[in-house]
Amino acid sequence: MISVNKLPHLAFLFLVVSLSSCVDDEPKASFMVEQDPENKPLYATFTSTSKHAESLRWHIEGNYVTSPVLEYRFDAAGTYNIELEITNEDGETDRVTQQVEIPFIDPCGDSWLAKDQAVLDQYFADHSLTPLRDELERQYVITQAGNGKKVTDNYLQIVDIRSSFYYLDGTLVYQGPVSSDEWGRYTPEARAAIKALEEGAKANFFLPSCRAFGANSFYGVPPYTPLILQVEIIRLGGIPCQC
Repeated sequence: MISVNKLPHLAFLFLVVSLSSCVDDEPKASFMVEQDPENKPLYATFTSTSKHAESLRWHIEGNYVTSPVLEYRFDAAGTYNIELEITNEDGETDRVTQQVEIPFIDPCGDSWLAKDQAVLDQYFADHSLTPLRDELERQYVITQAGNGKKVTDNYLQIVDIRSSFYYLDGTLVYQGPVSSDEWGRYTPEARAAIKALEEGAKANFFLPSCRAFGANSFYGVPPYTPLILQVEIIRLGGIPCQC
């Protein structure tokens, strides 16, 4: 039996324990950031280190994501505010905001060009390919022989071509329409391909990301991605009448 004179003391201990329990259950939002810009530009990994988080959500670039660990690719280099909101089992919330700097890595810098070239060299080795080079030093492989007819030196000659982009695994990214124009009006890259190929030929040009989409994303292709550009010379036409 507990003596009467001890009851106030026990009540005080119960109150302290109860208050401590409430304090210990309070949600405390926190997270850490990991980056590897030299190998994964524009990416950052966010890991919640929060206490008493029954649920959580990240607020990042206008998006809400619920995951304890989040690997996120940003669209461009810059400074971003990342917010983490957590909720404990009692419905209490806490949030924290942290600034993250995403540095710009030049896809045409020597370091990144070397990385892309190593990827392409491995592709050539795996497929037993010995690429040629056009006048712009782009590496290419002819996949369909032409009929022997090549473009003349007259820039007014009409040329019909089609260009398509592929990932290195062969997945089609984008197939363009047939383009018909005087070959002098094409871009320097297209003119170099036209000069290298015969009518009816197809060739795969292997582009490091610097010569593909660089640090940008097009057609859903992630930045810093080497690609295959397939060029088909559909027709080499005559010279338009100058009369």
